[in-house]
Amino acid sequence: MSTAKKDYDLRLKWLRRQVSASHISNADNKSKAIWQVINRERRNNSHTFSQAQLDIDGESTTDPLKIANHLNQYFTTIADQTLNTQPRTTLINLHEPLTMINHTLEHFPLTNEQEILTIINNLKPKTSTGLDDISARMLKHCKEALTPPLVKITNLSLSQGHVPSALKQAKVYPKHKGGTHKADSNYRPISLIPTFSKIIEKVVLKRLIDHCEHHHLITEGQHGFIKGRSTTTALIKFAEFIIDNLEAKKPVTTIMLDFSKAFDCLGHDLILDKLEDLGIKGRAKMWFNSYLQDRSQVVEVQYTNKGITQEARSMPLPVNRGVPQGSVLGPVLFILFTNDMPQYLRTHCTPLMYADDTTLLLSEKTNDNLAIDSYIALNMAYQYCHENDLVVNTAKTKQLTFGRRQNEVLELPDVVVENHARFLGMTIDDKISWNEHVNSLSKKLNSSLYVLKRIRHVSDNITTKIAYHALFETHIKYGLVVWGGTSAGNLSQILLLQ
Repeated sequence: MSTAKKDYDLRLKWLRRQVSASHISNADNKSKAIWQVINRERRNNSHTFSQAQLDIDGESTTDPLKIANHLNQYFTTIADQTLNTQPRTTLINLHEPLTMINHTLEHFPLTNEQEILTIINNLKPKTSTGLDDISARMLKHCKEALTPPLVKITNLSLSQGHVPSALKQAKVYPKHKGGTHKADSNYRPISLIPTFSKIIEKVVLKRLIDHCEHHHLITEGQHGFIKGRSTTTALIKFAEFIIDNLEAKKPVTTIMLDFSKAFDCLGHDLILDKLEDLGIKGRAKMWFNSYLQDRSQVVEVQYTNKGITQEARSMPLPVNRGVPQGSVLGPVLFILFTNDMPQYLRTHCTPLMYADDTTLLLSEKTNDNLAIDSYIALNMAYQYCHENDLVVNTAKTKQLTFGRRQNEVLELPDVVVENHARFLGMTIDDKISWNEHVNSLSKKLNSSLYVLKRIRHVSDNITTKIAYHALFETHIKYGLVVWGGTSAGNLSQILLLQ
């Protein structure tokens, strides 16, 4: 009996290792899959409300349906509430008229079976679904049968400038960000749109990007979601600006803007105006108008009842602002929306952008001139935000000054002055020593070592190596082209951990 039990335990342990190894090796997001394995071993599931509880109008409730409806109301109204918190500016009409675009895109070229098949083949085989209950994995299995009707639906949508209403309904999961579970503000909406919508959006995205790239419409200051640009190119531009100006004996300051609910606050009419400024007109603009209007969402809360996972789904509510969350087009619509910001501010600063991460780079011959330009640039940024449905969170906006006489640079009102700050996943210090970054990286690598030890016990050697590359090596390599010139002591600190 004891031998049989021992064989059973060994077999069960082996099977668990195989399942864990398969889950990690087949995942697109290795880091996420690794943590899923670790949490499964801990019996930790953060996505279900086993004992759901939320404070609503001063009273605590455990009713999942009430929670779902309340969170949906919160998510769909938070943009308007955020816009009401806008800081005021004292400057008006300081910008020049923006450059007019002569090149237009009035009709989207139609698609064909080859393009749709390529899009389907390139989809990540996810099992998650929107309200259509059709996953990307399911679509990939049925692609031969579904491609012809998808071509017809897509071409009708493009030619008529119309998006079917069923493709504009999102399913939202509330993800806890931290803090008390009872506060609605501690949840972030994770939006899932219909898979068919992603197909049509990818077709439109290609035509939109082709138009913008062919006519060189996208500002050089934007590094997000553009071919050939990345966080690395943004980090290099940041470092080059600082080092070049310091070598020229010029003081440098940076203002790291923080936007509140940036993707959620944009007005749909304003998005359409910005697209028209980029030459999107006629039936193409009509398509975007249909795409943005009459969108809705439901919130789905998972909870456990007697050990069984169930869902409570809210009533649908309209989404009247923002680029569609979880969509293919959303991030690109945002960068096109803010595409005119560098031209607006160019007289007094150099904006450096990665999606909604926006930093104003400034340098002048004297500290006095730098202080004046910084004040004007910040107020112009406030003004731009007022005119463009963006809200600067002054509590999280930071100023970082570089140079030997940095203390003489005038501090900006309502902006937090730091000697180091986070920028695109790296910690930048005012001495450019990278000491703070190395310390932060060391803590992250120590945490990764713990995970690697756990993974080694629940998986095989090949998967452990995959985990090493995902959790350890990628962290070391990130931004190495920028921080790799740090001191020998800092490099030794990292090599010791490796």
